[in-house]
Amino acid sequence: MDRADYGPPLRQFLATARLGLLRYRRSKHLLSAFALLWLPVLLMAAVAGFQMFMSGFAFENPLQLDRKPFFDEAKTINVKTALETYRLTFQNAFIYFSIFFVAMIFGQAAVREETDEQTLHYLFLQPVPRWILLAGKLAGFLCMALPLLASSLALCQVLALAPLGPGAFAEAVADHGRLTALLQEGLVLALALVAWCGLFMAIGTAIKAPIIMFFIYGWEVASNFLPQMLQQFTISFYVRSLLPARSLQDPGAIQILAEPAGVIESLLVVGTVVAISLGATALMVRWRECVYSDA
Repeated sequence: MDRADYGPPLRQFLATARLGLLRYRRSKHLLSAFALLWLPVLLMAAVAGFQMFMSGFAFENPLQLDRKPFFDEAKTINVKTALETYRLTFQNAFIYFSIFFVAMIFGQAAVREETDEQTLHYLFLQPVPRWILLAGKLAGFLCMALPLLASSLALCQVLALAPLGPGAFAEAVADHGRLTALLQEGLVLALALVAWCGLFMAIGTAIKAPIIMFFIYGWEVASNFLPQMLQQFTISFYVRSLLPARSLQDPGAIQILAEPAGVIESLLVVGTVVAISLGATALMVRWRECVYSDA
């Protein structure tokens, strides 16, 4: 039977995405990956709980932390310092940890898991072009990952301001533009997740050992302390360039300040990475034979 009998490409794509979504709901590896998206929430909840306890649950703005034996002198927290804590969590827990490792687990499992569980032939026997199978797998994954990412990001923002009481939220919105910035941050993180998923899907399809992915992670993190010329060879540099200025931390004493790339340049670079990665994965899967072995 001809492939056209099974419907147009859009219907094939939607059916593949639905099947991928159902499979991810039962995948232990990917469920553990989704748990990583909530790790920043746990970290921020611990910080918020500590601040509430140390202030005697005052819920004031500014908030005085004066409980011993942790502090010799009382410390004051206001909306600005609370947002700095959030931004620190945003950059380190989201950009340089959760997004990266969630995408790495997906990329390693997208095709490799089918081979390891000896279900790849069922996938390849479907009357659907293989590139649509890959696109559907990625879409199904994003249908689960993006809502979790959005809720995790929003909860981190709420927890950062919660110890200061209800008035802190109004101040954060009115004086610091947090609603607009939060939306921008969410869109940038979604774009970063797509870029990393595409790259790691290509790497995971070509190479079984994940060591190269950890090498890439080390390079991305270490690039913050390298000259701008070298930072431009990382995805995170262009991801951070798309963030609003108020979402970025000031560089530390040894971190090298780099001028961000332009918005158009950043979108072109990230889009090119996604296109090349997905194209390379489609070619590898198209030429791949369904052979199960220990290799």
